[in-house]
Amino acid sequence: MCQIIASIVDVAQVVDQFFDTAHAIQFGPGPPKAITWNAASCSDDELGSCYPFTGDGQFVLTGGYVISALCFMPLGLMDLKENMLWQIISFILTVVLILQFILAFWNKGLSYDNVSLWGESWGDLFGVILFNNALCTCIPAWLYEKKKDVSVSGVVIGSSFCSAVTYIGLGLVGALAMDNVPQNVLEPLSSGYFGAVSNISAQLFAFTVIGLGIPFFCVVTRLNLVSSGLCSNYTGLFILSILPLVLSWTM
Repeated sequence: MCQIIASIVDVAQVVDQFFDTAHAIQFGPGPPKAITWNAASCSDDELGSCYPFTGDGQFVLTGGYVISALCFMPLGLMDLKENMLWQIISFILTVVLILQFILAFWNKGLSYDNVSLWGESWGDLFGVILFNNALCTCIPAWLYEKKKDVSVSGVVIGSSFCSAVTYIGLGLVGALAMDNVPQNVLEPLSSGYFGAVSNISAQLFAFTVIGLGIPFFCVVTRLNLVSSGLCSNYTGLFILSILPLVLSWTM
């Protein structure tokens, strides 16, 4: 559920940032009131790291969250087979957009001086690895749905290898192209530093690739709980498909 909520927050933030002017409703102190955020309020020094409504300190229901919920909640109520078409679309977009990112980095110029052999901080290494290789949560639900002639070891090993090569390749090329790489590589890509095409691609990546991961993890986690007998299908729908959307707007 933590991964689902984190993804919802990220996607809602991207949707709000996509528009030059974002709208929201602020709750407390006092009665609810409408507030706005404008990209013009960000200085040049904040380019790529200026996000809507981050400094309000109150509960804020943003337009980006509402749009994200309307788009992805219906998909989270489906089963795994019904979601398959959307996951195929997500995979195709992932490949195309990652190739565009690599091309943008390459055109900007690569410098080996930007990357050291061992790095300076390893504090986030294991967290990143665990978060980006969360396929273990998908395997039980996938085993429940897959055809009998599909090789389990072949799919798991093959997908893990391809994912690792993609993560390392994209991260390395991005690090070679930038002097100071932020924690989220989508920040400079969406700031316009790498051009308008990369800006649009980064926004599209966040909304479609990360966004379509929201209903996918809702579905597979729900199937894991239901198939193990821990809860009924309706309880699973509430806990995994509805509750994260109810809670995430407060983050």
